[in-house]
Amino acid sequence: MTRTLIYNIPGNGNIKALLFDHTIKTYDFLNSEHYNHIKYLKNINQLGRLRYVYPGAHHNRYEYVYLQWAFITELVKQKDNFGLGTQRNFYGKINSCSKYPTTGELLQCLVLLTNIGYSEATFAGNRAWLHSIKNNNELRRTFKQGLPKEAYGILEEIIESFDFYRFQHLITLFLLQRYRRRDDGEVDFLTNLLIGYIKKEDDSIHKIKLWDLFNNIRKISFLTLDSLYSPVPFSLRLSSIILSFDEYYKDMILKKTGYTQALIELESVLQ
Repeated sequence: MTRTLIYNIPGNGNIKALLFDHTIKTYDFLNSEHYNHIKYLKNINQLGRLRYVYPGAHHNRYEYVYLQWAFITELVKQKDNFGLGTQRNFYGKINSCSKYPTTGELLQCLVLLTNIGYSEATFAGNRAWLHSIKNNNELRRTFKQGLPKEAYGILEEIIESFDFYRFQHLITLFLLQRYRRRDDGEVDFLTNLLIGYIKKEDDSIHKIKLWDLFNNIRKISFLTLDSLYSPVPFSLRLSSIILSFDEYYKDMILKKTGYTQALIELESVLQ
């Protein structure tokens, strides 16, 4: 089962993305009237509080999510698509899905999971929350009790290193535990997937490739949208990327190519 979405990315026109079975179930679950995460993502400015530094910076978090879905869609279409159509039983499945998720579905679900935990202030909000939890023992204890036990060590590690760039993942895990009373197996599947990503589980070569692939897709999407606001002017043209996918997608995605090394340098400029 697939669902076609069309969204206008400012300056680039209508972009099409296909959602697959597990992604559709996850999308509908998180976007139900009880949670409204898709609507919330559309109201979060991608740059968070940096919009006060760059007046007019207006693209939202959903556009960042959507662009990743679009890139994954293009990858799935390729003949040699890194096994994106292969089923994976690493993290279970949603009960109402007849088959285990493919690599492409895991990637699409991971896109949502790594974004729904942001507050409107994005990383500034993460810093504030992490500072409060680190310095308030009661708040720290309450928050920890709301996490799955597998995430206790992750919480302590993030607090110790004050890694606010990953704190939104813990917020997502905390929220998912609140959603169990209405789920159809979504919570266990999504929790297992997100914890696997946070820990960068490397007990399978397919998992290692999954994380590498996801991080490169995230990086291309982030740079495409945010490069307009770089202090050093440069930009990636979305239309050129999508139109040249058939010929250059391996260079864009595989590690240690000139293209991916350039992305690393460009990301350091934006950071």
